[in-house]
Amino acid sequence: MTPAQAAAADLPDPSDAQALRRSWAASTFDAFRFPLYRVVWLGSFFAFLAFNMASTAQGVVAFDITGSNHAVGFVAFGQGLAMFFLNPFGGAIADRFSKRVLLLVAQAVIGSVMLAIALLLAIDAITILFLALGSFIMGTMFSFLGPTRTALLGEYVEPGRIGNAMALMQVGNNFSRIGGPMLAGMLLAWPLKPGTPPPPEPRGLLFGRRARPRQTW
Repeated sequence: MTPAQAAAADLPDPSDAQALRRSWAASTFDAFRFPLYRVVWLGSFFAFLAFNMASTAQGVVAFDITGSNHAVGFVAFGQGLAMFFLNPFGGAIADRFSKRVLLLVAQAVIGSVMLAIALLLAIDAITILFLALGSFIMGTMFSFLGPTRTALLGEYVEPGRIGNAMALMQVGNNFSRIGGPMLAGMLLAWPLKPGTPPPPEPRGLLFGRRARPRQTW
């Protein structure tokens, strides 16, 4: 065998490289083969994306109507308080009640809270107490929502693939933690009228006007 033939024999086979890439993709995203898991994954991703967007927007509204950092902390404290005390019980409750009913109730309550806050903003009736209460309720619902979605994986995915399904779920949640505040910031800074510079205070697509004159805190 000549040196050229030996060197050619040492080169990797392109078909082997393609098979390796296909094998990596198939093993990494294996859980996506299950249709119901894809539905749960997408629902979880967009739910957490909206939750992180709302958390960012609520802090901006709190500062906009009071001009106080203490108000921002108070609103965030409502959410953190609920999740700190109720997260440990979320999994236990998900195991004792219908997971589908818990998902429906939690999503309905979160949607209702967001709608109520939007209406209060529209009629200039929003206050820090309403924001903190809404933050607390959403934190309460997400304390049950996350464990319930995780518990559902065992019904939609084969036992040997639950680890992969949970890893992909965490990847989606982490992307939503990054993308939610980013999208909220973009919408807050976007001017309502094209061609006009963004105002010094957040009156972009999420706020057509300030809710009311700044409240004392």
